[in-house]
Amino acid sequence: MPFERDSLKSRFLSVDELQEWLRHELLNLDKEVNIRKEEATRFVGAYGRGELTPEEATDRYHLYQHRWFTPLDGHYAIKFDSDEALLAAIDRTRGRYVPLRELEQNRTRRSQKRENSGPETRGRD
Repeated sequence: MPFERDSLKSRFLSVDELQEWLRHELLNLDKEVNIRKEEATRFVGAYGRGELTPEEATDRYHLYQHRWFTPLDGHYAIKFDSDEALLAAIDRTRGRYVPLRELEQNRTRRSQKRENSGPETRGRD
């Protein structure tokens, strides 16, 4: 897996690694879309045919939402004026992205703080 790195020197992904990731990502997305469409169609169709009670249909709906949560829940992608507006809504839902460099800096600061603290303050970070 390209994201399992042992050293900081190898933290950057190569072109080959990203191309391999992209190949898998596209396969996964295709599979996910197919499964989601089949699952949603199956339980909504069953409810429409009277094969599910309202409680069962509602449970299936909530299971579907739980299983396939996306940051667009409660929104419809077609209602956004642009892809940028849609991505901004996703980012607001997901929260702030922290770049790798910042994560490493925070980790280094915490480590230095532990090293510089005396035994009486360790474990209080």
